[in-house]
Amino acid sequence: MEFAIIDEHTFQTYANTAINRNVWQSTMMCHLRETNGWHTHYVAMREAGDIVAAAALVSYPVCKDYCLFQALRGFLIDYQNEKLLECFSKAVIAYIKERKGIHFSMDPYVIVQERDKYGKAIEGGIHQEELVSVLQKLGYTHQGFDVGVEEEKGEPRWMYVLPLSGKEEATLLKDMNQLTRRCIKKTQREGFSMVELKREELHRFRDIITQTAKRKGFSDRPLSYYETMYDVFGSHIKYWLIVMDADAYCHSLQEEKKKEERKLAQVQETLNSHPDHEKSYNKRNGILDTLASLAKKEKEALALKERYGNEIVLSGAMFLLYGDEVIYLSGGSYEETLSYSGQYRLQWEMISYAHKHGYSLYNFYGISGHFDEKHSDGVLSFKQGFSGEVYELIGTFERNVRPFLYHMYTSARSIKDRWKG
Repeated sequence: MEFAIIDEHTFQTYANTAINRNVWQSTMMCHLRETNGWHTHYVAMREAGDIVAAAALVSYPVCKDYCLFQALRGFLIDYQNEKLLECFSKAVIAYIKERKGIHFSMDPYVIVQERDKYGKAIEGGIHQEELVSVLQKLGYTHQGFDVGVEEEKGEPRWMYVLPLSGKEEATLLKDMNQLTRRCIKKTQREGFSMVELKREELHRFRDIITQTAKRKGFSDRPLSYYETMYDVFGSHIKYWLIVMDADAYCHSLQEEKKKEERKLAQVQETLNSHPDHEKSYNKRNGILDTLASLAKKEKEALALKERYGNEIVLSGAMFLLYGDEVIYLSGGSYEETLSYSGQYRLQWEMISYAHKHGYSLYNFYGISGHFDEKHSDGVLSFKQGFSGEVYELIGTFERNVRPFLYHMYTSARSIKDRWKG
């Protein structure tokens, strides 16, 4: 086997069909990192001329010519092939050392444990914990099976996913819980539509995220971040909004009101001739409740129209489409429109899109790894409502290529952080 430096095109050609392909090991993700000062290194292992393993390494200068190196979501390799893994890993570390790397980290896109939606290990499901000891023998330090979502630590170790392969769309909907189906149905009527944003319209999505961030207490990103994502990922990224046409929505409510009034008239005729008919009496009360609800919805919609105009944005979401999966990266809703449950419809429309276009996995992405009520923040229960399961990834592995220099770097950074604090 022969280690080689390869060009961008050769890497992406291999990455397109790699056994564990993922968007983090793609030229697009490398281009995104390059906008933040990182440098890309495409490397591979060849056997009889064919590439059998590859990686997009990124490096960042931290002290003169010395750098930190990463392989986002690990190598594109068959991790079960220990001989290949050992050869490629040794070659990668030698390459990093030759280019004045002081530290290397990777978080392989490898499922260590497949779990049900409540976090319990699935009997007979994927289990690959033995890879930890294999990598440790190669000199890596495993950073543990941590829980929690901390943005500064990188990508999440716990993901909530919905497998799509071999399922009919009707089955996907049926498997969701009753609340989720009801929330989807709310906006599956006249007056609600999906809108895909162009680059010059991304401020509309960013405004939703800004409002959601203030409400929920997380950090927001500038508009330039979403524009850069749009530029880098092109057709592999989608920004969707769900929008309400207030006039059309109110018209549908009025049509529904007419139907209920006709029902009420029929029930009232029965009651006029049979005043003690309990079933008709109960039916009348139900219709009156429905009419009151319709009147309330129309009043609320007209109030929103008065404030924002006829076209009212409810929610927005950002998705990445790559390889076998569609990934829900982020989303939000305006507080005033939360009752319309726009996020549910957005998720369902993208699940349907993914299913129709042959993707095998819908990835709701990060969750904390906590499944008890004490740590519940609503994010997990929202995702659980769509059915699905949990992928616990194997975690981060680190290698100190130049231990002394890395110790000096982390010490200096710690001092700097304390001064900032």
